[in-house]
Order: sequence, then structure tokens, then C-alpha cells
Amino acid sequence: MRCSRPPRWPTARLSARGRTRRRSRGEPGGTQTDGPAARGTSRDHPRARERGADTSVTGLSQEFDVTASTIRRDLAQLNQEGLLVRVLGGALAPIEREPSLNERLGAAYAEKRAIARCAVASLEENDVLYLDAGSTVAAAAEELRSARRPAGLTVVTTSVAVLEILGGVDQVTLYCTGGLFRSTSGALLGAQAEAMVRSFHFDRAFFGADGVDPKLGLCEAELSQTALKELVASRSTHVTVLAHSAKLLTRPFPYWATLPTPWQVVTEAASPEVTARFHEAGVGLVEAVQRVAPSAGGSAA
Repeated sequence: MRCSRPPRWPTARLSARGRTRRRSRGEPGGTQTDGPAARGTSRDHPRARERGADTSVTGLSQEFDVTASTIRRDLAQLNQEGLLVRVLGGALAPIEREPSLNERLGAAYAEKRAIARCAVASLEENDVLYLDAGSTVAAAAEELRSARRPAGLTVVTTSVAVLEILGGVDQVTLYCTGGLFRSTSGALLGAQAEAMVRSFHFDRAFFGADGVDPKLGLCEAELSQTALKELVASRSTHVTVLAHSAKLLTRPFPYWATLPTPWQVVTEAASPEVTARFHEAGVGLVEAVQRVAPSAGGSAA
């Protein structure tokens, strides 16, 4: 599920439980059953309908005509079963699993290298460049290692993969932010990374992301990631997001980094409708010219 859609809810279960409980209170046509039998019937219909309505305890109790305590009990059980995420006052649809960096590195490799090649072409001599974590930004580091690169380049990175790629490369002065290691993305985050970033002003920053929206910014799985991105963006002259087209207009997680305009996205290709959405919001969208055929499957950043 993606958050760009209204969340999916197990409403069949809630409504089945609510009807059974109302009947148990002596309503016409009622039954005294309010246990495993009722729950078993509702489990036979786990498919949820899409909804964008009120998802609070109050709203759900009104919709299904049951008490708030009944809704709370059902939400608690559905939370245990992983069908939703319980929050204060209501619930949220379950969040997508974040793929690891190793899962992403080989996916859509040709497209990512095309994106990286296009982004790296914008660099100039003596640039101070920030390289984010992520598989498409790692592809940009590969381009810097293997291609002609501007002289006097300074790279500051939070990515362990980028450190491995660019370590010892001629004409690149390489800095590591330090910080708390996040194994899923191979990134160094937190107060130490933020303190290091405050020591620099960047000519260019290359970001990856789990989702990109021209109005909301960059979607990430944790607040520590969005906080670091916002700090880097505030200290950068040019901000470029390197993202496969599968990431555009998606919202897999609830955390967002807001970017100061103008900023731009480099992707391998985009439909006219998607391009128009970005341009209307004042965000540039550049399509990379691929030198190889697209690879199968996978997503970026």
C-alpha cells in the first residue's frame, strides 16, 4: 500500500463484529454470540475497501454504530495481527517495509547509472558536493570514480557505500559525516552527522529518497533521515534529487523533508502528466538520456 491512496481498512471485520455485538444486546434478530464465531465470520472477508473518511475512534464508532470501547478493542486486535498501526485516538494503515540497500543496489541498474551520469555532468571544478545515502546516489559515486571528473572536488557524505567507492580516488577530497549507523540504508545519521554538515556550505547536494512529491518534498522511513536532508538543503546552493521514475509521486512512509525551492529531480523518464505536476509546483524535472536499454524491475534511491 502507498500513502498516496486512501488507506485500506479491515472494515468488513469491524462491521461484522459491531453487528454481532448489537444483536447480543437484544436487538431484533439478535444472537447471544459475541466471541470466536463472530470473529471467524469476519475473518472470512479480510479484503478491505479503500476509504478516505474519518479514521478516529469516534468516527469509526459512529460509522459502525458501536461504542468507542468496542472500536478500541477491535483496533487493538487488528494492530496485533499487523493489519493496521494503532495511534493515539485512532489508527493508521500499515506502513510499507523499507527494502535494504543491498536489495536496491542491483535493481534498475542501467536506469540508475543514466540518472547518475546526467547529474554528475552538472558538476564544476572545485565544487563542494554532498552525497546522500541510497543506491542511485551510490551510482553517482561510481560515475565519479570511473569517468572524467572536475578537478578539486570535495565530497561530504553520510553514505558508507559512497565512502567505499570514492576512498582513495584521485582529485577527490572525501569527508565522512560520522554518526549513528542505520543498517537498512547504509547511512550515518543523528546529532554527530548534523554537526559535521553545519561545518560546510555545499555547491550541490545529491539526494536519494523513498518517495518524491513536488509539493511535499522527499519521503523517508525515519525522522532522522528527513532532519538531515532538510539541514543539508538549507546549506546548499543547488539541490538535485536522483530518483527512478517509480519513486515519483509515491508516499510509502509518513515522514517528509521539505526542500526550499528551487530544486530539481533527475530521473530516467517521466510521463507528460508527471512532468507537468512537478513543473506546476516550481520543481525542475530532467530526464536522463540513456545509453543502454532499460533493465528489468526494481526501483531507485
